[in-house]
Amino acid sequence: MKLNTFNALTLPKQWGGATVKLPKISFGKSGVISFNKAACANLDLNPGDKIALAQDEDDPANWYIFKHPDGYELRGKDFDKIGSLTFNHKTLFTSFIDSFEFDQSKSYTFLISGEHTIIEKHKCWGILVTSNN
Repeated sequence: MKLNTFNALTLPKQWGGATVKLPKISFGKSGVISFNKAACANLDLNPGDKIALAQDEDDPANWYIFKHPDGYELRGKDFDKIGSLTFNHKTLFTSFIDSFEFDQSKSYTFLISGEHTIIEKHKCWGILVTSNN
């Protein structure tokens, strides 16, 4: 077993309403899946990179993101300026949201772990889902 460690370096907390740029993934109800600037930096994502998401079969509440040659290609209009990347996949949105029994008519944003773990030879980052999203 390999532990995914959460501490002040891997997941800093937000103080007094100040915006701390943490790595996040957003699932839009229309099927747009996007990574903010901090996520792109932390996962070393660039336009044209391909990513995959994976669900742990033994613990379906655990989802991961990783680069994969057969993954979904990321695009980023004005990436050098904005720093975020997206791809579209409504069925993936539905699969992810349904695994938590969340409302499909809403969009969601989740934190991404600050450190990766190696699973099946892939450098994977966990999607941090809480029940209050």
